[in-house]
Amino acid sequence: PSMMVANIDHMLICTAYFPQMEPSLIDRYLITAESMHINATIIHNKIDLPVENEHIEQDNYFLQTYEECGYKRFEVSMKEKKGLTSLINHLNTIERLPYYTSYIDTPMCLLIGASGVGKSATVNTLMKLYSNNYHENDNILEQEINKHGRGIHTTTHSQAYHLNKLSNQLNIIDTPGIGNFYIPSDITVADLQHYYPEFDQYRMNCKYKNCQHEKKIQLKLCGIQQASERYLIDPRRYHSYTIELEALKDRQ
Repeated sequence: PSMMVANIDHMLICTAYFPQMEPSLIDRYLITAESMHINATIIHNKIDLPVENEHIEQDNYFLQTYEECGYKRFEVSMKEKKGLTSLINHLNTIERLPYYTSYIDTPMCLLIGASGVGKSATVNTLMKLYSNNYHENDNILEQEINKHGRGIHTTTHSQAYHLNKLSNQLNIIDTPGIGNFYIPSDITVADLQHYYPEFDQYRMNCKYKNCQHEKKIQLKLCGIQQASERYLIDPRRYHSYTIELEALKDRQ
């Protein structure tokens, strides 16, 4: 699937060390947010778990890369309520986009992420602490993780939750865990490069204005490739771009 809801003001991307992080999936979430002209925040959950995962260092590198691209990141444990103060202060700054206020006055946030990363636990914790509408019998099923790293109890439909104790009366829309997520079909080949914000300062170094920054282009002609070669742009992110570019070409 691609996007499941409309008229949202902010995207909250939930990640965790386990199940293993999928940066290509996070990239597609971020492309979608950029194409909708909304900000995105990464909530990295489950920091209470023992640091035994062999992918920890790699995952931290991915998270740092996103931060360097301008995306805010918050490390939390919903189970132990760690890191919530900074996250809540950030959530309180989110505003309703002016062209949506005729529908609903309070901000709408989409909570999205792979199955098993703790989206339902996030909603449970935030509702319990910051909503007058929370009752114990409304508790959302918290996910157990099976041996393959996937959620056993899985949210099957999108539902909005109102955090009416926050100053901005934020709404959070919890979505089903998504693995096969595709970027919106109306994104064109020419558009895609504009949804990788780290490309902006290097695009002017391309020899041709219509450069699509494909790997088959000579290195000396493409400012984005040059920046990737010099690690000014993360090579994994550049590789991600070329994969999404080819997928768009196949679709269009």
